[in-house]
Parts: sequence; C-alpha cells; structure tokens
Amino acid sequence: MDQIDVLDKKYQVAVEDIADQIVKYKPAIIVNEQSPEFQSRIDSLYKSYVAGNLQFA
Repeated sequence: MDQIDVLDKKYQVAVEDIADQIVKYKPAIIVNEQSPEFQSRIDSLYKSYVAGNLQFA
C-alpha cells in the first residue's frame, strides 16, 4: 500500500505542523489536487461543508 496512516502519532505531529503553517500564512484559497475519479466525492464533501453539515475534530 502506498498510503500513510495520518492518524498514526508520528504523522499527527507533521499534520499539526502543516496546519499551523497554513494558519500563519492565511491563504485566500487552499487547493486539493486529486485524480478525476475522486471528483464526485470531493464535490459531495464540499457541498456538505458549504451547507454547514461537516464537523472537523
């Protein structure tokens, strides 16, 4: 498998560091680049986010 477990403790430190850097930079947009086969899932998640139906931990 060529994926990492982002919930693994060693990767959580890296994820938190990236999130902190994004907050400091205050970007106008953040782009999520994915393969076309994931587009319907991304669109669905974005619609849920815009509607206020997504909660982030």
